[in-house]
This record gives sequence, structure tokens and C-alpha cells, in this order.
Amino acid sequence: MPSYWLNPNIHFCLCDDALIFLDVARDRYFRFSGKQRDWFESIRTARASQELGGPAASFAERLVAKQILSPDRQSGKPLTAPCFAPPSACLSQLTGAATPSRILPTARDMAIAAVSSWWLEHMCDFKDVVARVGRWKLRAARNPTPSLEQVLVLASRFHAMTPYFFSTHDACRFRSLALIRFLTGFGIQPDWVFGVRLCPFGAHCWVEYNGVILNEDLDTVTEFRPIMTI
Repeated sequence: MPSYWLNPNIHFCLCDDALIFLDVARDRYFRFSGKQRDWFESIRTARASQELGGPAASFAERLVAKQILSPDRQSGKPLTAPCFAPPSACLSQLTGAATPSRILPTARDMAIAAVSSWWLEHMCDFKDVVARVGRWKLRAARNPTPSLEQVLVLASRFHAMTPYFFSTHDACRFRSLALIRFLTGFGIQPDWVFGVRLCPFGAHCWVEYNGVILNEDLDTVTEFRPIMTI
């Protein structure tokens, strides 16, 4: 049985020569590299606390103090590296640059998505935002599964209306959140993907549906290693 478990609010990935953690509860990233990455691998593969060497054991206690790891199985999850299927295409590749017709019928849904997302981003912690997205998707699951063509049409309508609701300075997280709120209102369950990169360090997020990126270019997304999907 593993000696340590991952805090439920923590997600991690191996990015080049570094180990990156995302703490959803505190909305921040941690980066470890070199020996620290090796120590974490020892922690991850250990079957009993006595198997850990001095530096690895000390590093484990440091991660416990940072609330990244937990020695309690009941309050943690397995130290398993995530595995994400790479996206196969993006919205612009499948639909082109044409402006979709019939934008007005979805304007009310767009307004609801924009207001709901603004309130969440400004009034709630990131952990609560993530939980709310999960509830949106569960509610959307009660409806019949739409076709990919229907999803692409709705996503195109969303982007056609964004100049009326968002500024060019709105961050990727807010725009992705609004897109998810918009799509789940139509019974669609998109994935909210978070990724990181090194040199320089950066974090980004986007929305996918069945391997199709709905609000970013494929070339941009491939620069980032996924660390969490909702």
C-alpha cells in the first residue's frame, strides 16, 4: 500500500524535466525539478514508508506540509500521473471562418453564460468554480447527446457573439468558463482542459469536445502539457 496519497485538490504532470502541481483549492502552481523530481518518483513508487531514503522522506514531509500529499488514504487519491488523449482538430479547421447564421436565437443563452461566469470568477474561489462546472456537466448529461455538428454550430455562434459580451483583455479562463456554461445549457458536456509549459513557465486553458478544441488553435494547445481536465 502506498505511503502517501495525493490531496484531492491537487493535480500534477511531468513537463519536460520538471514536476508541476496545480492546487485547485489555492489556485496556484508549484514547480519542482532535478533531485526533487527523482524524490517524488521514489515517493510515488514506494510501498511502505521504510522504503524511502532520507532525502525522499524529507521531501515527502515537505509536500505534506504544503498540503500536496496526505499520509491518510481516506482523504487522498492515488499518486497516478494523468493520461490525456491529444486533441485531433480545432473548431476553425472544421468550420472555416464563416460567420454562422441565426445568432439572435442564442443571444439570451449567451447573456446568461456571460453573467453567470462573471459572477463565478469574481465572487467564488477557483475550487468552487470547478465544482460548479462539474454540476453543469451533470445537469447537461440528462439530455440527449448532441451530434458533433450541432456542437460546432453552437460554438461558432458563441464566438460570433463574443465581441458584444467580452473585451479582448478577458482571460482564457473566463472565456472558457463562459463557453462551457453556454454549451451545457444545450445539453453538451465539453471538457475544460488546463495545461502548463516551461521556458518560460505558463499556464493556459481551453475547451474540448470529443477531441476537438472549441476555443483555441491546435498549434497553440500543443505547446502545453495537460495537467487537469474537468
